[in-house]
Amino acid sequence: MITYEGVITDHTTGQPLKDADVFLQKSDDGGQTGINEELVMSTKTDVNGRYVFHFYATNKKKYGIKVSKPSDCYSFFSGYYIPTAKITTRNYAIRTGTLLFIHLKNVAPFDENDHICYALSKNATECTSYTYGGMELDVVDYYFEMNLNEYTYIKSFVTKNGITTVKLDSVMPTTCNNIIYNLDF
Repeated sequence: MITYEGVITDHTTGQPLKDADVFLQKSDDGGQTGINEELVMSTKTDVNGRYVFHFYATNKKKYGIKVSKPSDCYSFFSGYYIPTAKITTRNYAIRTGTLLFIHLKNVAPFDENDHICYALSKNATECTSYTYGGMELDVVDYYFEMNLNEYTYIKSFVTKNGITTVKLDSVMPTTCNNIIYNLDF
């Protein structure tokens, strides 16, 4: 049995975040494609911001923690990892903000010579993450944390039949609502 525990605090104040929803998720591929993610269990933090999960790890599955407190506009995802110890302590200081979901659509026509990628920077000159080639998927989702009232730039690079198209957009959340950004190919 694995114990995954920790304390969730507010990044700005350092105070414990009580009554936050904490979700333990698992994935075959560590969340790289946004598919095959599965909720294992959930809990709420106590008055000291503490959470704890006891579970049996599945071989070759990666686990991650998602934290949400919608009433106060907190949203956080830890990323995935393979548990290697019986007791793992992970403390997280999270910011007030929301999530940006990047939604890639219609990627099925791509073959092994074509690719899609993007960078979260307006000054990017090349891809910094998530390159796809020869994908068989119709939809791919990724999500990132965003601070309220701050711009996030999305620069996409699409190569199809040897021609690369670059597109730059920006988004700025002003409410706790998540933002969905569609990249349609």
